[in-house]
Amino acid sequence: MRDGLQQYRSATWRTASANGRKTHAYVLRAMARVTTDRTPAIPPAAEAYLVTIAFRAEHEPTDRALTRIKRHRSGFTGAELLAGRQFLEKWSLPVSDLTTAHVRRLIAEVGTGRASSTEGRRWGDMRTVLRWWVNEDLIEERVITRVGRVRGTVIEPPGEDDPIPTEAEMWAMAWALCLVGQPRYAALPFVMGGGGLRAGECFALRRRDCVDEPGGGMWLTVRRSYSKPGKDWTTDGAADEHRGTKAKGPDGDRRGRRTYLPPVEASILRTHIERYTARDAEALVFTTSRGKPVDVAHLQERAWQRA
Repeated sequence: MRDGLQQYRSATWRTASANGRKTHAYVLRAMARVTTDRTPAIPPAAEAYLVTIAFRAEHEPTDRALTRIKRHRSGFTGAELLAGRQFLEKWSLPVSDLTTAHVRRLIAEVGTGRASSTEGRRWGDMRTVLRWWVNEDLIEERVITRVGRVRGTVIEPPGEDDPIPTEAEMWAMAWALCLVGQPRYAALPFVMGGGGLRAGECFALRRRDCVDEPGGGMWLTVRRSYSKPGKDWTTDGAADEHRGTKAKGPDGDRRGRRTYLPPVEASILRTHIERYTARDAEALVFTTSRGKPVDVAHLQERAWQRA
């Protein structure tokens, strides 16, 4: 399993986005923990290798590169991490022995998210790996059939009683963000709700992307999406990445789109731009108090969920 997972990682590394590599690693680590019968408990050094080193690059470090590490950030020496990797190599379940029962147990293990969409996405990541193995003749297709329905893989259309955010709730969310977060984020719900933008698209907006129109509204040109997966996941070693809007492929849709922001929401965004956005045409509309790009995950944890 471990070698098969690394083969998949190496084959797909360059075509995956940094954020996709990061989110996909959770499932790869879970699959790498599948071992043969009567395997001893996974030692801490092997677990540390999985969490901090495995699947974080196109290729794994060599044995010599590992032994040169005096003290890794995980607290283990390079020799201990190498021993952990050798444990995984020794006890990992052969890909040819994978059965539907193994897949079902994996689904139960990774399907622990609080949101059904999380479970559905993780199963989608796992299915991508399994499909790649089928195409490479590493496993038979029957292994991934009849696994049962996974929560979150089918998005039901909203019913009459399903809650849909209203305009009043949009205003309430803006006030809550202003109180528990910072006033500089109060305009965010209006741009997302009024213009139909995702959070990552909002944080990639520049001043020149926001153009007034005679009726008091505003046209927003959405060309990019911003995320901050961390330097361990990007090809160039940067902590963040700009990619296209939501679309298939690692870079998304670079053509972008134009969306209209109604007059009321546009007036709030104008006030925000005048107060918090730098004068340069390339300046980001939404930034932190230090002028840095906004990390979506940190904002959700520190302010959005509380609001």
